[in-house]
Amino acid sequence: AFIDQLSQEKNCLAVQKTFEQNINNLESTRIRLENFDREATLNKNELDLLKNEYLLAQIRYWLLAERTKEVCGTDIVNILYFFSDEKECPDCEKQAFILTYLKKKFKDKLLIFSFESKFEAEPLIPLLKKTYNVSMYPTIVIEGKPRVKFQDKDTILKEICSYYKEKTEDCS
Repeated sequence: AFIDQLSQEKNCLAVQKTFEQNINNLESTRIRLENFDREATLNKNELDLLKNEYLLAQIRYWLLAERTKEVCGTDIVNILYFFSDEKECPDCEKQAFILTYLKKKFKDKLLIFSFESKFEAEPLIPLLKKTYNVSMYPTIVIEGKPRVKFQDKDTILKEICSYYKEKTEDCS
């Protein structure tokens, strides 16, 4: 609600500051989640709580990124990535590799939010899946437009480049 108020006041500086703080929170939670396997001191419930915390941090960050684009005109592209296990989605690892490659190329201009489809302990996962008609994996949603099944690098590149105001060398 506060961010909505700031955006209505067109307070770009405050929205951007909140956006940056959310980036730090998201990264901190991601690191804790990655370290889970190495430390193996958390039980299943703690892992689920950590996954849930990370999921909610991603959603807050995504919504804030959308608001920052709206208020400040930030030149970023958002991708939501829905994945599943290898049995249900043999191409998910390949899709993740391509998204990671593109993220490295575009850095802060490309934001990728990954959602584990089977983690339905958080009610927002089924809501997001329903909103974007996600029923097969992998599914990526580029700026609100779902793309079902594996998408190659060139297809994704062409799509994301169409959203940038300022073209980079990767979009030539």
